[in-house]
Amino acid sequence: MATPSSPDPLSSCFEATREGVDTILQSMNQELYHVKASAMREVARAAFSTAREAGGIIEVPEQGDVLHNILHALHRLPCERSSGVSLDSLVTAVDHMPRYGITPRTLILPRTSYYDLLLSHSKVNPLSVYSLAGHHELHDLAVESSRFLLELSPTEIPDEAGKRMGVLYLKRILVLHTQAIQSLKRLLMRPPEAHALVEGCDEATQKALGMDWDVAASGLAWTAGAGASAEGLQSELLKLEATLHCEECKNALHRRVQDVGEQWANVKVRARDEAKPQSLF
Repeated sequence: MATPSSPDPLSSCFEATREGVDTILQSMNQELYHVKASAMREVARAAFSTAREAGGIIEVPEQGDVLHNILHALHRLPCERSSGVSLDSLVTAVDHMPRYGITPRTLILPRTSYYDLLLSHSKVNPLSVYSLAGHHELHDLAVESSRFLLELSPTEIPDEAGKRMGVLYLKRILVLHTQAIQSLKRLLMRPPEAHALVEGCDEATQKALGMDWDVAASGLAWTAGAGASAEGLQSELLKLEATLHCEECKNALHRRVQDVGEQWANVKVRARDEAKPQSLF
């Protein structure tokens, strides 16, 4: 464990040699952070005013990584330590900011380093980032992270996460999924196009393909969620080829399946791009 007098490579963003530093903060594991109080309190006037001071050092009851993250957000410093920090640590820091007179929504803003760090975790863990954003009313972060929530069914959202994000942000997830699924249903309604009658393939045979398509499409419309992949939909629809003997019908089926895949991919892109701040709710 580090001691107050020992060098602390983990706190390199807040070394004593930085110009203008006049305040020392110490974490529970005795990491030291040298900051300029006036600059810090320009961003959050009451920052750390409730923390205990001993011997000229402000003792903050947080582990070093959490305190570092809070200070990183306050100073809006791009720091090498934060770039590799876990999402849990980033989230804990935001959750604990109000304890020290810091309002997260005044700091976690677009084009800030901390905002970008949180957003970078959205592709892997969008629900945690979105829940954090909803809980602290980080509106822009909620919008951006919601783009990755189509892959998660609303039924898979734990009660705890739903309560944490709040009813308005939960509603947005439901709206996103409902809109996407309605688009999928409309997309699947049209069967493969009929072709000119040829030997061995009459009108009744082509109608049978249309009926088989309707059955398969209806099943997909009920079972495929908003997160369904284009490839998955295409794979299911191409199973209809097993019953076909007409090359023209096979070609028509392939064209229609290709079209479904392309349009569904576009639907998902539009759903994400249309998640703008003014239309979140």
